[in-house]
Amino acid sequence: MLPQLSCLELSELPYLISFSHGKYAFKWPLVEMIIVDECPEMKNFCLGSLRTAKEVKISISGAGENLWQELNDSREESWSAFLDP
Repeated sequence: MLPQLSCLELSELPYLISFSHGKYAFKWPLVEMIIVDECPEMKNFCLGSLRTAKEVKISISGAGENLWQELNDSREESWSAFLDP
């Protein structure tokens, strides 16, 4: 699903709870960055796994408290990450 994706930005989505409610395995070989900004109701990214071919930067601000931990727990590759204050 979305194999050509290089950057995913979810911004100012006040009612978004999850990127995906299904237990899908996302394989994004080209993704370099995931940005979640001002999605205060977002509690989890997806119920399935995430697989990338390279290191991915993650920026999270204004989202649910457990989202950062959930993203780390669901990933299958080594990601580098940073948090916005």
